[in-house]
Amino acid sequence: MNDDGSSATYGPEEPDVDPRFLRDVQALRGESVPGSLSGAAVLRRVRLLFAQHPTLPLVPALLLLPSYLIPFLPFFVNGASWETVDAVAEADGRWLDLVFGTAARAALLSIVVARMRGLAGWAEPFRGIALLWIRLIGIGLCTGIAVVGGLLLLIVPGLIVATAFSLAPAIAASQRWSVFESLEHSWKISRGSRWVLFAVLLVPTIVYAVASGLATFALYGPMESATTPEAFLALEAGLFAGLFVLELGYQSLACALQVASYEELRQPDPVDASAVAEVFT
Repeated sequence: MNDDGSSATYGPEEPDVDPRFLRDVQALRGESVPGSLSGAAVLRRVRLLFAQHPTLPLVPALLLLPSYLIPFLPFFVNGASWETVDAVAEADGRWLDLVFGTAARAALLSIVVARMRGLAGWAEPFRGIALLWIRLIGIGLCTGIAVVGGLLLLIVPGLIVATAFSLAPAIAASQRWSVFESLEHSWKISRGSRWVLFAVLLVPTIVYAVASGLATFALYGPMESATTPEAFLALEAGLFAGLFVLELGYQSLACALQVASYEELRQPDPVDASAVAEVFT
């Protein structure tokens, strides 16, 4: 009997297990992990990141910039003319975004992962970045196909798929896993946290899309009524500059939110976790 009159208990003490570890084990087993992500904690991580590293987007900006400058090459070569206007308008930005936009996202993810883990310098963030660039293209392609398939059924399944796969880029950057490993792991660890992920990750995407659309719409009328090629190209250059700033800001925030969300749900090595989990089964 204890001094306070309560009965004493004997036997092995309960192990002091980190709740996050138990959630990791659940996720690796494919079980639901309800309420495992805090939006406030994610936002705190992101706020601290940019407070400590305000110049973080500068290097990715250099990688993204060519996708906005290359369409204006005819102007740099031939000067202002209506033929130049047509050439600029006909430039296909999808391929430029695939190459340079994906490179900027790969750099952002790698830098954010390194800085959130307290790693200084540039060697670690850019180690294996070419392979990450390829994996991000694969993740985007697979996610796009899955989301379109979900949207063909109903809008809600498409949004669920987009949210479930939203951590895959951060996982690929953090763990250096393959496309399908990253997608599978994102699907598992997002269980029970998808409403939070939707709010944290997809709502900024919607805001960015609306802002870009409004900026384009605002300058569409003046561009259509421009009477000289110089005026048209000046307005289009202003639009491209605005869209560049919007995209850089959005991509910086989105990558930071992805990595911060994954760090909150970060899994230990699957082999180690499975071995230790056997003790509790």
